[in-house]
Amino acid sequence: MKRMRIGLPAALLTACLLFAWNWPAASTPNEMQEFKGALEDHMQSTVHYYHEDSAEIKDFITMDGDVVKIIQTDDSATPENEEKIEEYSTKIAVAFTEFELKRDSIFFFKKREMYYYDLEKKEFLSSVHVMGNSGVEQFFKEYMHDFTKVLTPASLALLLLLLSAIIMVPVLIMIFHNKSRSVSGTAGQT
Repeated sequence: MKRMRIGLPAALLTACLLFAWNWPAASTPNEMQEFKGALEDHMQSTVHYYHEDSAEIKDFITMDGDVVKIIQTDDSATPENEEKIEEYSTKIAVAFTEFELKRDSIFFFKKREMYYYDLEKKEFLSSVHVMGNSGVEQFFKEYMHDFTKVLTPASLALLLLLLSAIIMVPVLIMIFHNKSRSVSGTAGQT
């Protein structure tokens, strides 16, 4: 009985330590500010129709992880393997973000995406480079069903108004145009 009392807390402590060992590190405000500034610059240069200063970070984590990059691909025409791979450990920032896309100055879309950033080399990474890390995979699985691109309610209302105008204006022209013709036609007969 006494042995069981000692074994249960030891097992719980071991489980907690293993769980905490794989858990992503908490991020500092400086890391988040650095990422936010880099994200704004990155989006302005790479995302078409990005509405300036609309990026909002919904969730953010940092962790030490491994990055795997293919520097040079293999040429299938030659028998040698020319593929060059760069692997290194670094501090990775992962963020689930929401931002607006502005089309034709009147239609706004809200889009949600995940971004990966190397805090040491100050560069954005693709998911292929970091998916081998369990913390990144866990964070991705948490939000993978939330990647969306939707029209904002105000833009949807404007779109519906424009579509209804396209349908209603010809009908109204036809109604009023025919009335003026029938009124002038009966006036000349009397």
